[in-house]
Amino acid sequence: MEKAGYEIGGAHYKNVPRGFDADHPHANLLRHNALWPATTAAIPAAMFTQGAAAHCVKQFAAMRPLHKWLVQIFYG
Repeated sequence: MEKAGYEIGGAHYKNVPRGFDADHPHANLLRHNALWPATTAAIPAAMFTQGAAAHCVKQFAAMRPLHKWLVQIFYG
């Protein structure tokens, strides 16, 4: 699975957990025992400038949908 330049790691289970439909819209993510976004991109030049914080904010914003989904599942 890849989106916004990130790959989601942590796939573990063959099936979705009990209580979830096999055709759940996020079934592919429910088969993970851990989730993490990762990228193998080279460290951009922006990380060595005063723009490093802005670059990090942009990257974290790209991961926000995953974070929001996890918060919704765990905290309702």
